Amino acid sequence: MNKPAILMFGAGGHASVLADILMKQGQPLTAVFSPQSIQRQALIGITHYKDDQDVTLFNPEDCQVVIGIGPQPYGDSRSKLASNLQSRGYRFTTVIADSAEVSTYASVQLGGQVLSGAIINAGAHIEQHVVVNTRALIEHDCKVASFSHIAPGAVLLGGAEIGPHAYIGAGATVLPSVKVGSGAVVGAGALVDRDVESNAVVYGARAKQK
Repeated sequence: MNKPAILMFGAGGHASVLADILMKQGQPLTAVFSPQSIQRQALIGITHYKDDQDVTLFNPEDCQVVIGIGPQPYGDSRSKLASNLQSRGYRFTTVIADSAEVSTYASVQLGGQVLSGAIINAGAHIEQHVVVNTRALIEHDCKVASFSHIAPGAVLLGGAEIGPHAYIGAGATVLPSVKVGSGAVVGAGALVDRDVESNAVVYGARAKQK
């Protein structure tokens, strides 16, 4: 049985990291979709389409899609793209780096991306299209809702809950059982010791609201 074609949407730094992981796992990309020219070494030489509509050249039954657009605070480009592709019948692949540690008793849903050195411990539940970035730690029984981003080095302690489209900045720590609402942004290095409302922005050693 032939391997499905792997289609990458995006050609920036995040896409190149995902491409590197996939190639090391024997899953080279078939095509890259981006309006920008290809600059990243990991993507050079791969068939490049500048128009996302060219995805129709590929039968949805014969390919899998990777969303390589890097997560941004307040951004919904990843979710809009996913919705568009899903409505056309395209399927997504989950990317988990070989050096990541995901407990047998944790779950990572379709389209999730778990990058190098990340740890997801027992009882944690990671929903669709979440990015758990390099060396992030998701402790036991945490819940991370769809399209959220846990940036490099961020730590979610036991039972923390992150709402959809939330952004946890690099090196931030969310204390046990704390809830971060939908669309909230936690600044880099923040210590979150209380619940954060939806769409709020918090930062600093005691996570003050902006």
